[in-house]
Amino acid sequence: MYALVNEGVNEFWVCDQGNFDWLSRMVASRIQKQFKNQIYICYICAYPPSKFSKLKLKSLEERYEIDYPDEAANGSPKFAIERRNKYIADKADYIVCYINRRLGGAYKAVQQAIKNGKVVINIANKKENVQ
Repeated sequence: MYALVNEGVNEFWVCDQGNFDWLSRMVASRIQKQFKNQIYICYICAYPPSKFSKLKLKSLEERYEIDYPDEAANGSPKFAIERRNKYIADKADYIVCYINRRLGGAYKAVQQAIKNGKVVINIANKKENVQ
């Protein structure tokens, strides 16, 4: 992520569905502290923020801008993460991921990002693109 900052990236989108998401939030927060508010972090929700506990929502609001895109909101909650991931694959300029197998929702989203011509940085194998 530091290499992206050196490239001029100043906005990071983070999520909350797994260990990689947790790690990404921690790294982005450290970068934000180091660069003294020159870095913007947006938490992209798959589910309505109103579904979070008050404590979790307060904690998120203290650290991040929160976005619940229409793309994630429209449809069955069963597929909310998939729709949120597609939104990110369509809108983000860079995708930083940890993909070590060719299946699952994250893999599918990364394939969509590649199809969209996005730069994908897969830290699982240190390659620029997952094929």
